[in-house]
Amino acid sequence: MIVRLIVLVLLAQGQAGSPPTQAPQAPPKSPLFSARHLSCSFGLLATAVWKDMTPQVVSKTQDFTLQIDSIDTKKGTARIVSGNASAVVSMIVTQTGLNLVEKTRIGNLNVTTIFAAGGHNNVFLAVLSLHLGDLTGAPSVSQNYGTCEMPQ
Repeated sequence: MIVRLIVLVLLAQGQAGSPPTQAPQAPPKSPLFSARHLSCSFGLLATAVWKDMTPQVVSKTQDFTLQIDSIDTKKGTARIVSGNASAVVSMIVTQTGLNLVEKTRIGNLNVTTIFAAGGHNNVFLAVLSLHLGDLTGAPSVSQNYGTCEMPQ
């Protein structure tokens, strides 16, 4: 009886040994990782307007689109096309998605993340962060929220 009571107390305190651990599960294979082209649309913009050294966040709807093509997950590169402009960017592939990093001519960084999970069918959630600054004024920073679709 006392042994049973001690075992119950130890189990309740988690000291009687841990249950066997399971091997980590590989994440589900997302079709995103085989994409060679994505069409992205960002319908919501949140930007900071600087007033007296303090950011004031303003959000609004928008109609901003871009294309991502020439995706090469082995080389870690892709091309972003928006309007008449295009840029070859670095790409970091993680278990959670594709991360595109663009360095502008004057050294600003823009980051686009397309998430492997959370979307539906071949439409994936995406965030585009623009970190733009110059040598004369306050930075122009924003996050754009939307989706990227992989043609079928």
